[in-house]
Amino acid sequence: MTYITPTRLSDGRELIYFDEHEASADLHRDADTVQDDRALPPRGPAGSARYDALTDEWITVAAHRQSRTHLPPADQCPLCPTTPENLSEVPAPDYEVVVFENRFPSFGPELGELPTAPEWGTTSMAYGRCEVVAFDSAHDGSFGSLGFERARTVVEAWAHRTQALSALPGMTPESAWSSRGSISVPSSRSPRAGRSRCTWSPTARWLISRA
Repeated sequence: MTYITPTRLSDGRELIYFDEHEASADLHRDADTVQDDRALPPRGPAGSARYDALTDEWITVAAHRQSRTHLPPADQCPLCPTTPENLSEVPAPDYEVVVFENRFPSFGPELGELPTAPEWGTTSMAYGRCEVVAFDSAHDGSFGSLGFERARTVVEAWAHRTQALSALPGMTPESAWSSRGSISVPSSRSPRAGRSRCTWSPTARWLISRA
């Protein structure tokens, strides 16, 4: 059985704990324990989507990502549990699997539909949702090092988010990928077990048609 505990970060982003053990779930049900004390600024607007008539594709421009976290040292990893020295993206002192909205998304947080008959020069908001899935609270590791129960919890978290995000207006799954280290994720050095970003946007039909 997987215990699911949703909460909110200080800027309003959703964060959800997925626990295989009830004791861990009880920890995350304590409002004081999971309170985000960072006093983050309000979330900014979505980026822009621009239609490229030559390729029949929507191109996303997310200038706000220039201020995203970039190559933090290990003791400032945003995916490690929070400590007095490191107020991270995960307010709890420990976790098993956690999912939260990306602080610097390429798509969203606004939801909506792209124009159905775009022409040269058509622009729109980059509607959608980007989420981060952290498979383990340990800074080092890989998905392959997870035990059976933890791997199952990860899959159940994916299934939960697939169902929930599929219900959002206009959203279809675009990409889900896992990476480790600064080669595949230039903004982070963390080799953490399982770092997935799940992007959901109305642009999937264009990307799929060119796959």
